[in-house]
Amino acid sequence: MSKLRLPKPSMMSVQPSAEDYRNRAALVMNNILFFGSLGYTLFWGSLGFELLIVLNISFTFWYFLCFYPLSKQQTLLAKNMLFYGLILHCFAYSNFLFDKQSGMHLYAIAIIPTSFLVYSNEEGIHRISVILCAVFLLWSTELGLFPNGYYSLSTTQNTIALLIALSTIVAGSIAIMFVFDATLKNYQLGLTRISQRDALTNLQTRRVFMDKLQLRFGDTDNGPNNDYLLMLDVDDFKTVNDNYGHHIGDKMLIHISQQMSKGLKEQDLLARFGGEEFVILLCERSIEQVKQYSEQLLEALQQNPLKMESQPALKRSVSIGISEVGQNYHLSLKAADRALYNAKNNGRNRYVVV
Repeated sequence: MSKLRLPKPSMMSVQPSAEDYRNRAALVMNNILFFGSLGYTLFWGSLGFELLIVLNISFTFWYFLCFYPLSKQQTLLAKNMLFYGLILHCFAYSNFLFDKQSGMHLYAIAIIPTSFLVYSNEEGIHRISVILCAVFLLWSTELGLFPNGYYSLSTTQNTIALLIALSTIVAGSIAIMFVFDATLKNYQLGLTRISQRDALTNLQTRRVFMDKLQLRFGDTDNGPNNDYLLMLDVDDFKTVNDNYGHHIGDKMLIHISQQMSKGLKEQDLLARFGGEEFVILLCERSIEQVKQYSEQLLEALQQNPLKMESQPALKRSVSIGISEVGQNYHLSLKAADRALYNAKNNGRNRYVVV
């Protein structure tokens, strides 16, 4: 097995996945429940309802505990703690301490769609369980199945409690939708980045390279501008796949692309053109500098073969065709391709300038 490590595209480490979105939604939900419960504690405390103060302090502490499994990536545990804690919280309010006039059972309306956002398809059994509990909360409260009314609220207090419940539901929905929108935009950005990079080598794709040539040179003829196009092809690459397998062939392409990257400037372009063929745009260089880069690349590939643990190091060269972008860049690409063909015919492991 080769010691070479496959390069990871940079966007893969930052690109949010669907699971990232669900975890973020759970974290937002936890924050809303924690601070909402804290707000309820202050509200009922101002009215002198001691039992409600104890209840809300208990659930505030419960929601605080939910932060721990979230921080440890134990997201399923955190999600279940959040949903069942909220259902019990609302159940105690609507079916024992007050009645349906408090509006606490209306949280079930938000619980059902939120469960689809927070739980994945693989966690479907947990989602179904939460939905059934939420439906039971609504059903039992509306029908008055349990003794309620431990506390009696005035019309004004009932209205305030109902407004608090509804405002918390609306705030939670808005917050989760913001998370959804931000994650969706990041996901779309990630798809764009993925389409611009070769999946194997993490180099630019042929299409992106051609688009950048178009932006730099346009369709009009240009005079000499000290930009050079290099077409490169790996010599005898088919024998690598045939003798060692395609997985070694992939690693060889990665190894060679890494060697090509050395010595490039920020404004230079390097892309995988297709198969074992690559293309480079060296910007603002003299022909001597272009030749020097080509010679250093050929030497580097001879001095730094692909190292493998169980077999001798594997060495492959490249042939290079060079053309100055002196007129239309399409013509320069064709000229570089002809030069590459000549390099192949003249013995490979060399460069030819046209």
